[in-house]
Amino acid sequence: MVMRLEFHPEGEKQTRLELRQGPLPVEILDGATLGWESSWTKLDALVSA
Repeated sequence: MVMRLEFHPEGEKQTRLELRQGPLPVEILDGATLGWESSWTKLDALVSA
């Protein structure tokens, strides 16, 4: 499995974070997707505070 993080400048004081992970077995794909979506929500709450 490989995970890649990329940081892209998006205007002043903004950065877009792009994460790619895989390949993932089909059996865990839905759970992994839900886990990452939850992580992004938590990260957004931390950096937006």
